[in-house]
Amino acid sequence: MKRRQIKKYVEILILYVTSIFLILFGGYGVYRSGSYLINVIKLKSWVEAPCRVDNLWLIDKKYAYPIIAGEFHYRWQGKDYASQNISLSTIYYHESLNNVVNVDGFNVGTELMCLVNPKNPEEALLRKSSWPRVLMSSVDFLFMVTLLLGGVFMLAKMIFSKESDEID
Repeated sequence: MKRRQIKKYVEILILYVTSIFLILFGGYGVYRSGSYLINVIKLKSWVEAPCRVDNLWLIDKKYAYPIIAGEFHYRWQGKDYASQNISLSTIYYHESLNNVVNVDGFNVGTELMCLVNPKNPEEALLRKSSWPRVLMSSVDFLFMVTLLLGGVFMLAKMIFSKESDEID
């Protein structure tokens, strides 16, 4: 085999591997960020209910604000429920014990309004996701779509290209 042919085979292999990586990575990213954004939209149907913060514990205090986890109780249609789901971000991205929150405004015994899923009242959140997180997920979604489409077009071009068939 000539050196030029080997170089051409290696280039084609690198392009195939790169396009497959882009498709897999982009597809997974589209799934993750798209699912999060769909859940943010679904939160619009959730209703507020009074709740009480019953337990707080420290996870990390190396940042400007301590990061804590907590548990809250709420009553929905005459039945008592408990949840540790502070926000959609903490459920979806599984940050530190699935329930990370900034300590500001949350103390044991604090009574406030939480969001309850009326179709499944066992699902509740202490607060909505922050807009920076939603914006970041939107940008992430668009970036991942770009990666996915880039991988698909790269692979399609290679498959349907006459150039790859012209290796001597």
